Amino acid sequence: MASEAIANTYDRLGVREDLTDAIYNISPTDTPFISMIGTTKATQTKHEWQTDTLAAASGTSRVEQGGVAPTAVAAATVRLTNECQINAKTASVSGTVEVVHKAGRKSEMAYQLAKRAAELKTDMEWSLVDTPTVQVASAGGTPAKVASLHTWMTNGSFGAGAASSGIGTALPTTSTDRAFTEAFLIDAIQQAWLDGGKPNVIMLSAYNKALLGEFVGRSAAASINTDAHTKKIMNAVDIYVSDYGDLSVVPNRIVPGASTAVNGTNGHVWVLDPKTWAIAMLRPFKTFDIAKTGDSAEKELLVEWTLEAKSPTGNAVVADLSS
Repeated sequence: MASEAIANTYDRLGVREDLTDAIYNISPTDTPFISMIGTTKATQTKHEWQTDTLAAASGTSRVEQGGVAPTAVAAATVRLTNECQINAKTASVSGTVEVVHKAGRKSEMAYQLAKRAAELKTDMEWSLVDTPTVQVASAGGTPAKVASLHTWMTNGSFGAGAASSGIGTALPTTSTDRAFTEAFLIDAIQQAWLDGGKPNVIMLSAYNKALLGEFVGRSAAASINTDAHTKKIMNAVDIYVSDYGDLSVVPNRIVPGASTAVNGTNGHVWVLDPKTWAIAMLRPFKTFDIAKTGDSAEKELLVEWTLEAKSPTGNAVVADLSS
């Protein structure tokens, strides 16, 4: 049979393309901090709340039989604030691309809005755990900024000469970076506990999680364990058992592990009680139509929010870390 009579794919018309009806996206979208804390409602751009503490334990409440009632002591509550920050993204789709047959999605606009929503959530996470930021009120030409986690931490382990912040209103001072050690972590956990906190999460970068996996603890044995039955080598720490409670070890891709030109800060390890934090929503995620100017549809996705630090002293940070 002559070769001209054989039908081959490379010389035929009408062979359909093999395009999988799915779109794969490897970009990280997890937001560990935002996902672990609660939500509440904001009603003004300057969100405010109050904190209070009990009097320190002492022997001053002892009274004799038949004695007069002790003098009442009514300490004032502390009023804290944070500014609501607006994060927004836009999706623009031509009329043609919305009606043609597409692979992996039916509506291009719906697909683009879903991407923008995931991007906004990671932007919110970045605002809280990456770069130190004090609260800034909105003004002409100046967007409002939320006070990040860094500015609420008064407890923790800091490098020589460094200091904590001023409860949402001042940036912490930094020091020469040092390597993450178990002694620094124990110090931070202890300080949060002494101030009444019950931290149960250690949130850190991938690099510092690897260092934590090498902590010896009370045992002098190697940290790598081998299970002969399952033929597995286990070199991971998911729970850190301290003298003050068990803490889950949660890696976060956005938390800086060391000083870089990008984030302008040093590495941090957060010791957190998630119950003491909340995202306060002034305007939850909303989509708005933008005025039509041609053969396209344009929508804005927006969220207006802030961080509420219910009891910041119940948390701590290991700061000034390097790689």
